[in-house]
Formats: sequence, C-alpha cells, structure tokens
Amino acid sequence: MEIYLGLLWAFLPWTIVFILAMIASKLMKSAKKRRGTAIAFGAVVQMLTPDPYAERNIEMMVIAKKQQKKQQKKQEEDMGKLPKKK
Repeated sequence: MEIYLGLLWAFLPWTIVFILAMIASKLMKSAKKRRGTAIAFGAVVQMLTPDPYAERNIEMMVIAKKQQKKQQKKQEEDMGKLPKKK
C-alpha cells in the first residue's frame, strides 16, 4: 500500500500539469472560435490577477492628464491673445 501512495504523490504534480494543459488547449480552441466560455474565463482571470504595472500605469495617466490640461490652457491663452477678425 505504501508503494501506491508513493507513486500517487510522485505522479500528482505531473497529473495536475497535464490536466491544466488539457484545459488550456480546450480554452484556446474555443477562443479561436470566439465562444463565450473562453471569453468569460479570460475576463474573470484578467479581473482576478493583479496587474504588475498598475502603479506605473496610474502615474503615466496622471502625467498625461497634466500635459493635456497644460496644452488646453496654453491654447486658451493663445486664442485670447489673437486679434479678433472682423
């Protein structure tokens, strides 16, 4: 009985990897066919996994908004300086 338990523990990680590979293969095939299951699964995974660049992305958005506000302000000032056409 100990031999069987030893074999079970030895093959368990490989079995898990094999099952995950089969699931991934099925999801890839259904995603290529644009099935809702694969799209929904991908959306859920995207929501649950953390974004490693979240802080960097937020900083980039803040900088972009500041630059955009600066440009708008400069354009408004330039528009005010131009003489009005009659």
